[in-house]
Amino acid sequence: MASRASSQPAARSSKSNSPSKPIANLVILTISLGAFLKLAIARHWIDWPPSQIGPILSAFAGWIALTGPWILYRHEENAGGMGVGDRVWMTCGLALWIALVLNLVQGRVPSLQSAVTAIGANELALLAGATLAGGLLARPSATRWTWTNLTGWFLALAWLAASALPTGNALWPILALGSR
Repeated sequence: MASRASSQPAARSSKSNSPSKPIANLVILTISLGAFLKLAIARHWIDWPPSQIGPILSAFAGWIALTGPWILYRHEENAGGMGVGDRVWMTCGLALWIALVLNLVQGRVPSLQSAVTAIGANELALLAGATLAGGLLARPSATRWTWTNLTGWFLALAWLAASALPTGNALWPILALGSR
């Protein structure tokens, strides 16, 4: 009995350090969203009506994807391991990081604006779709719907939508008919 009582305070003390992970995740995501806003302002995407929904959605998903390897590397696996969405987030984020590293090795320093567009929306949609299909075909025994898993699913759907949306003002007649 004494050993059982002594092990419980140790478990509680390790949990007391865990609030730093959500705070660090929030800081990482806030920096990423700030970089996206800087990109959106630089490319004049903040206007009405927005005419470049596909590139906006792709860039937003790209900035979130860049944070994936940092956040998921620190993510504790909770008995069920990584979900399909987690794998999409990690795979696409690593692909963007590898593209950035390859640009640096070749002597090209990418700007803030081109950091998430090193790989196009169509290619990321293919990668995310293949990762989703492969993850679902592997028939995971259980799916844990954590925020990281849902974020990965959002990224996959964002790139699939961004690659399917028409560019320019071609989308607004469709949206104008739907709002009547």
